[in-house]
Amino acid sequence: MNRLKQLRKEKNLTLDDIQKETSINRGTYNNYENGTTKPSDDTWQALADFFGVSVDWLKGYGYSREELAKLLSDGYDESFTYQHSRDLDNEIMSAIAKKTGNKVMQSLVVFQKEYGNLKKLVDYYAKAMNLKIPKNKSDRVKFFNSNFDLLFNMPETQRLLHATHSYTDTEVKETLLDALLNAMGGVYIAYKFDKDKPNDKHQ
Repeated sequence: MNRLKQLRKEKNLTLDDIQKETSINRGTYNNYENGTTKPSDDTWQALADFFGVSVDWLKGYGYSREELAKLLSDGYDESFTYQHSRDLDNEIMSAIAKKTGNKVMQSLVVFQKEYGNLKKLVDYYAKAMNLKIPKNKSDRVKFFNSNFDLLFNMPETQRLLHATHSYTDTEVKETLLDALLNAMGGVYIAYKFDKDKPNDKHQ
């Protein structure tokens, strides 16, 4: 189902307002909302421009940043972690790291175990970026939407923004957790190895 009615209601617009603002007949627009008829490609683009969204999102595909920010906030409140345990993945990764002596991989295993839930991970991100997370939920959603560009630019999150099929809320939260783990894993490793690096001694 497209999002034409959702956006019109969110913006407190009547069908008459739509007709006045876009020159699309109110009855025609009502048919678009109900899926009785479909807009042409040019009309989809004009409507997307009018509402300030992408055509794909307007057609009902993918998620908006605000929707993802809300699910991130929900996951933050829940201290959301994976529905299916990653213990086996971490054990395999740990065994490989131990056999190869790969310290970076060993550190990533430690990081994933320690920060494997959205509350801890978001707090870690906020600390790294010197951000203060609002306690009020509605303020927090706006805050995530405005301040978490790193998350929204990650490939995992981009797939959600441009998805052509639906996901469960759990799947979305798991994807957001993956994206943040991947983004902040590099920060964690860089910080750890910089901290562990011995000071240069000049003779």
